[in-house]
Amino acid sequence: MWSRSTMTERARVACATWSLVVLGAVASGASTATRSTVGADPAVATVLTLPDGRATHAAVLVPVAGPSDADMSLGSLGIHREAAEILARHGIATLRLASRGVDGSGGDWLASSFADRRRDLLAAVAALRADPRLAGARLGMVGTSEGAALAVAAAEEAGAHFVVALSLPMTDGIGGLRWQRDRAVESAPVSEAEKQAFVAASERLLSAVLEKDEAAVRVVLDGPMGAMLLPPYAMVPTEAEARLRFALSPWYRSQLELDVSAAAAALRMPTLAVYGGRDRVVDADGSAARLRAIPTAGSLFTVRVEPDRGHLLLREGDGPAAIDGVLWEAIAEWILERPTRRDADGG
Repeated sequence: MWSRSTMTERARVACATWSLVVLGAVASGASTATRSTVGADPAVATVLTLPDGRATHAAVLVPVAGPSDADMSLGSLGIHREAAEILARHGIATLRLASRGVDGSGGDWLASSFADRRRDLLAAVAALRADPRLAGARLGMVGTSEGAALAVAAAEEAGAHFVVALSLPMTDGIGGLRWQRDRAVESAPVSEAEKQAFVAASERLLSAVLEKDEAAVRVVLDGPMGAMLLPPYAMVPTEAEARLRFALSPWYRSQLELDVSAAAAALRMPTLAVYGGRDRVVDADGSAARLRAIPTAGSLFTVRVEPDRGHLLLREGDGPAAIDGVLWEAIAEWILERPTRRDADGG
């Protein structure tokens, strides 16, 4: 799909010691999965999946924003669990990372900043590097959405050999939220005056959150548009005081302040970026264009837009959403076939 030969349209670590708080190991065909934790204060839950034979490559799987378990579950679908099994069949070990406060992790995801989550990721990479079973394996990161942004932000410090960035936002956080909002407003069956009032209220909320002005945030959320101003995700509370705490949380503010464009431009390892043409969360075409415009993109970046996929790059249709096995097989092939900068440097 994205093989090197064809390249068609189808590719401050808090604690470097891996705390092997093993909760159980499960054999599954070509791999074995073991639950553990990485880091300290808090320790974050992970699941290590090893292939049957020697692992030539290893990657941390970094989930989307918000509370996510190590499987990056969507209903009964464990996206990262299934992806880990596919990668294991290609000799690629994975360490699936959970969010703080979820799946046995310590801490609280809503109280965590982007810098906190980046430290968790670095601790996970350090754990892979310290594992003697992975000696000599090329280490990288595979992330989706904010997970992709975390991978890009941590890759150089982590000494990664490769990055796979799925649905990577290449606008700043406020720009991304405005893009989502404006698309929703454009198609809303309301008057132009109501659309303008909603946009104005949204801008007041964004400014108040960035200024950490609790009184101003409360006024906007208590106003006539307040119930519609926060993202319509399941993790967003409905009770008034809880919505106020959500809007003022380090996690939500970090979503507005997020900008990894400079980190992406500084990457010096092969990077695969894949977008879904039907994405309604990230501006896929705009983000892909910004990546391709980076001067080193031609030699280091592979950028693809899958026209029939959405934000999570799942197969969607009449039945339940399912992981795109063909896509993950192509990701595995891309990882295995990429020469790395550190190969040339002897690293």
